[in-house]
Amino acid sequence: MNLNEEMRNREQDLDQMLASRLGRDLEALRVTIDDYSQDMNLVVEHFTEFLTGANGLNVIDQKAVRAWKRDSSRLLRNYLATRMTLRDYQKALGSRRQVWAI
Repeated sequence: MNLNEEMRNREQDLDQMLASRLGRDLEALRVTIDDYSQDMNLVVEHFTEFLTGANGLNVIDQKAVRAWKRDSSRLLRNYLATRMTLRDYQKALGSRRQVWAI
């Protein structure tokens, strides 16, 4: 076996190790939590903008209100999608933890 093959085999062995899998899972969870947090902040800012009447959002400016409503739907969908993804990652990690305990 030459050096390249041996290095490739060792890398594959390392990738299969528990710590490597756990590291990848935790990194995916971290990214999802960051996305969830960012989406939540956008939703809060968006609704605060409406409640404070910023950017012409009042009953008189119907065009601004319609644009706000369109953005509301988009932001809420993004927020819910990242929340559901976070839930799925948590379930996956929970089921893997049972396997790791064996």
